[in-house]
Amino acid sequence: MYPIKQDKMKAKCWPFLIGANKDLEFRAVVVPEIVADCGERAVRQFADAAFCKIVGRYFHCKWQPSRSEEIQKLNNGRSIDLVFRRIEATKELVGEGSASEILLDGNDRKLYLIQGIALESNISITEEQFNKSGNELMNAYKRFWKAGKEGKPEIFASIDLTVDIDESKHLHVTHQPTKYDKLIGIKPEEQWQHAREKSLPQVPPMETEKEKYQQEDTRKSEKCSLLNLLLEWLRFAKDTFNHLLKAIEELVLTFTENIWNTKEQPN
Repeated sequence: MYPIKQDKMKAKCWPFLIGANKDLEFRAVVVPEIVADCGERAVRQFADAAFCKIVGRYFHCKWQPSRSEEIQKLNNGRSIDLVFRRIEATKELVGEGSASEILLDGNDRKLYLIQGIALESNISITEEQFNKSGNELMNAYKRFWKAGKEGKPEIFASIDLTVDIDESKHLHVTHQPTKYDKLIGIKPEEQWQHAREKSLPQVPPMETEKEKYQQEDTRKSEKCSLLNLLLEWLRFAKDTFNHLLKAIEELVLTFTENIWNTKEQPN
């Protein structure tokens, strides 16, 4: 992920999978044992932590539960590191079609999965290590899909991995800012990577101050146009009302004059 001094050559990791099926909303399908030990509330929070919108790109974030008693149960009171990516939930995964067909939920929305691993410490990993439990995760999702409303999360135990010192094999990992970053001082724009830069998708540039002012001027102009339109409408309504009032006044005067003329005629 990002450059640190790696003293240990062995580390523990826990595979996880987050997704939905045709009846159940986005939730943990496979839960790391280290997270499950913290309780159901922590599991629900965990499902919200590993989220991304870009398919195929690898992301990283730090995570810990919000309650102190849950934190103490997690990794000896320390946060864990999550490495994950978004993949398409295809019909091939559940044995109902091809890899080009994406599963839909009950509202006909396309379904995606978050595949990842939780690490007890911040280490660099390879793509082979990331996908080590891929088949088991997809089999778990197949069971979750078939279960429908009865789908329950499965708990996966830890697996051991050896840190590969060959940095050319390390994954590109982009840091995903979370609420926890404010506590440990990680800047949102920081990224850690160990492969060629050209393999990463381009990040859209931030707006310049000039563009911000131009957008603000455009919004102000739109508001002024609406106000001017409203003012014109009010003026039109006023003129129409005045004409109507004048017509009513003339009608009343005519009616009154006719009444007096009728009274003045001799019997």
